[in-house]
Amino acid sequence: MKKKKRFFFKATEIRRIFGSMISQRLADFDDEFKALPDALTSATIEMYEAIVQKFLPTPTKIYYLFNLRDISKIFQGLLRADRKMIASKQTMIRLWIHECFR
Repeated sequence: MKKKKRFFFKATEIRRIFGSMISQRLADFDDEFKALPDALTSATIEMYEAIVQKFLPTPTKIYYLFNLRDISKIFQGLLRADRKMIASKQTMIRLWIHECFR
């Protein structure tokens, strides 16, 4: 059985912290954005956990160390979203994908 790497915080706490931040940011956006905070937060945490499982640090690849800072960088980019520039839910999802690749 694989040992699952854990956050310093529980995933529910991370979901609540980042979910509330993105919810507040998207509160001014149109109604189609109201369901996005939970989906974006859950997807980010699931992606992070998958990356941590897949890319384990080795002596030759010591840079495979991931932490809460990596998640916060994604949300930093999302929190900069401007209502004038993000016209649709699809555009916001594309921004999320872009931030994940950064």
